[in-house]
Amino acid sequence: MTKWFFLFLLALTIVLGARFLSYSPLPEIVLADCVPIEGEIDKLSGLWELNRIDNFEALYEKSEMSQNEPFKTLANTLVPFVMERSQLYRIELCEYNAALSFNFFNEWYVMKAELDKDELPKKKLKVKDEIKEAFENALAETREVLDIEDKSKADKELKILQKPKNSIYSGELIVDGEELIIYGSFNNNSFKERILFDTGELVRKISFSDSQLGSITFNYRRYP
Repeated sequence: MTKWFFLFLLALTIVLGARFLSYSPLPEIVLADCVPIEGEIDKLSGLWELNRIDNFEALYEKSEMSQNEPFKTLANTLVPFVMERSQLYRIELCEYNAALSFNFFNEWYVMKAELDKDELPKKKLKVKDEIKEAFENALAETREVLDIEDKSKADKELKILQKPKNSIYSGELIVDGEELIIYGSFNNNSFKERILFDTGELVRKISFSDSQLGSITFNYRRYP
């Protein structure tokens, strides 16, 4: 066995190992009978695979992993490597409903909401979790820090159908023109997220309200 052949096998083992360890079947389509929303926003619909992550350290800072300080450098290298080879993001945007599904390693977040087409293209939807009061406080804090004006309150709820056991995820989703914008709380950390279509890619930009490390960017390409 030559050195180059050994290195090839090692690289193949690492890539396939990352996929295997983080594999989880894609959940069934949430909105089976879907009449697509008309307009540019529909470019976001479909199945996407993660291509690259920029500034993962800002997300690491807000995760439970940050408690293991000695492994910070390794985690900031290894976790994005695995995620870039395993994460899928599915967006279903229909005339009366919306659904978001994405995995974090082998665990899935699946969320659904009813849409009122009379409110399109601007729509506010509430993401509801078991700790509603905590979310409302976090959302108020996010608005204050990011100088967001709360012009109206939504009466439609984005229901979390599936999520990891230890995760606390809440938020408000705005369908605004060609973008989705989420103001929310992840494990009690307030954030703002923009989801948009840019030069053939799906882009998610996430900013935590009290972070000094800047925004995290997830870039996705269409799943084959």
